Amino acid sequence: MKPRILFLFYYFCFWLGYFILFRGIFLLYHFDRSAALSQDLIFGIFEHGLRMDLSFTSYLSLVIFFLVALSTLLPTRLVSGMVKWYTLPVLAFLSFICVADLELFTEWGFRLDATPLTYISTPREMAVSASSSPFVLLISSIVIITVVSYWFYRKRIHHLIHDFPKVHLAHGVLFLLLTAGLIIPIRGGLQLAPLNQSVAFFSKNDYANQAALNVPWNVFRSITKQAYSVKNPYLSAEATEAQNQVKKFYKKHTTGTPVLLKSSRPNIILVLWESLTSKASPILGGSYENVLPELEGLLKEGILFENLYASGDRSDKGIVSVLSGYPAQPKRSIVKIPNKSSQLPMVTHSFNDQGYHTSFYHGGELEFANIKTYLLHGDFDTVLGKGAFNKNDMNSKWGAHDHVVFDKVLEDMQNPHEPFFNMIFTLSSHEPFEIPIESKFPGEDLESMYLSSLYYTDQSLGNFIRKAKQQPWYDNTLVIVLADHGHRLLNHQGRFQKEKYHVPMVWFGGALAVRDTVISKHCSQTDLATTLLNQLDMDHTSYAWSRDILNPQSSDGSFYVFNEGIALIDSTGSTIYDHQSGHLLDSSAWAFVEKKALCKAHLQAAYADFLNK
Repeated sequence: MKPRILFLFYYFCFWLGYFILFRGIFLLYHFDRSAALSQDLIFGIFEHGLRMDLSFTSYLSLVIFFLVALSTLLPTRLVSGMVKWYTLPVLAFLSFICVADLELFTEWGFRLDATPLTYISTPREMAVSASSSPFVLLISSIVIITVVSYWFYRKRIHHLIHDFPKVHLAHGVLFLLLTAGLIIPIRGGLQLAPLNQSVAFFSKNDYANQAALNVPWNVFRSITKQAYSVKNPYLSAEATEAQNQVKKFYKKHTTGTPVLLKSSRPNIILVLWESLTSKASPILGGSYENVLPELEGLLKEGILFENLYASGDRSDKGIVSVLSGYPAQPKRSIVKIPNKSSQLPMVTHSFNDQGYHTSFYHGGELEFANIKTYLLHGDFDTVLGKGAFNKNDMNSKWGAHDHVVFDKVLEDMQNPHEPFFNMIFTLSSHEPFEIPIESKFPGEDLESMYLSSLYYTDQSLGNFIRKAKQQPWYDNTLVIVLADHGHRLLNHQGRFQKEKYHVPMVWFGGALAVRDTVISKHCSQTDLATTLLNQLDMDHTSYAWSRDILNPQSSDGSFYVFNEGIALIDSTGSTIYDHQSGHLLDSSAWAFVEKKALCKAHLQAAYADFLNK
């Protein structure tokens, strides 16, 4: 047993050391930028990149661990040859990737991923783009690094295979279990969300975040997620024709918007409520009573946007729609591709420019779906996730309970920097609907548990607002509550029905000049960015997919996407288009033929914009 375990340990350390060494080479290659980093940032680069290094090391070691398990049956010489001829080509290939990344980062500003695959169809342009690279130096580096690394491996590690003694077949089973155990470091640990680029993003310094990435992991991740695909599957018209239809719908109007705020620079608290559906309240358009009494009570203090629809059906799509005014894609999520999401506008940039202190609070894992990476690109001054809360305050699956997060926000706002923009992303109303109070709606069925979780978050919100009203800053504060997406439960809505996507948005607070008001215009999560920034007299021209809901001249209607389809809901009815069949699933809207064309144009233009990021 011992010689085999010793070999596996050294083999694993060989690859781990290789990746750590290459991170150092990267920093030296870009010495001008590295020299500007503090010691803490340099240490953080290695610290936060380690989990990704461990993950890819585990991927590479899977084959070797399995071969060692088979060594209880196979001749030692055969195992030795297989290990040797696996390690050498892998080493050469990874050296090629890592060395190529050194120079490509200079040109691109981001680490190597599957992007080069997008240029395979244009090899001439690809060659021209690379013509200025120091090929001799790079090729020499690949050869030298491969040869030296392989020499070290043969000299210090490979010979241990020849010391394998014969062992009982039962030992082979133990090594198979050890092989299976590699799944833990591969996925980055035992946490709910598997490893993604967010684990390496730890700073506002983008260069430091990029340096922490493991390049081979980044390349293979982007390939498996098909992040390189440039094919638009939703083509239905000439590009300019589709764009013109969409631009007309999102046309911005510079005059006529009523000012609804008492202050030009109010504090803002944005509560993004996990899975909140309008179906949960009669006042919001649903049929369930006594689920959201606190939110319903707050309606009299402000504005209800009663015909707002979520852009998509996932949190990672909703948060981008809210903060960046960017539409969801049917089967893709831009937040999962950092090189694309980093190009999006974000309201926090505008707030930072105006002297706001910006904070993000969430009781769960920020790495989920790469959300942390997106938030760091938004330059939040403070980003707090699961790690900021006591383990005693956690539910068993997602993280800290909602009332704990609300209490943390209040604690941090005893003497706040004003003006501030605080975003609170709840989580208790996500499956499995675990809450720290007795269920309001008894029953073990999903619907009862979901209703009880909404009731709990509603109570947590109500308590938070009551305490906030006692603070001196509340009189100059606008509170916005809306959902990240709706939910299929409560009458079990399917993949495309509008009730699943119908979500409330409520504005209230001391900074609001109007009360007990209802906005009936059909609108989307994506419209919040322009609407809010226009109220604050801030520039919103970069939000091409966002309208000012409050402007009477802006169009009426809301788009949302589902798996391979899109819907347009407006005052005349519903137009729900299924791309796979090419048919309308619902055509209750007036002039539905023209609206079907608009749906197809929106699907095409939005995906083209996604691809071009």
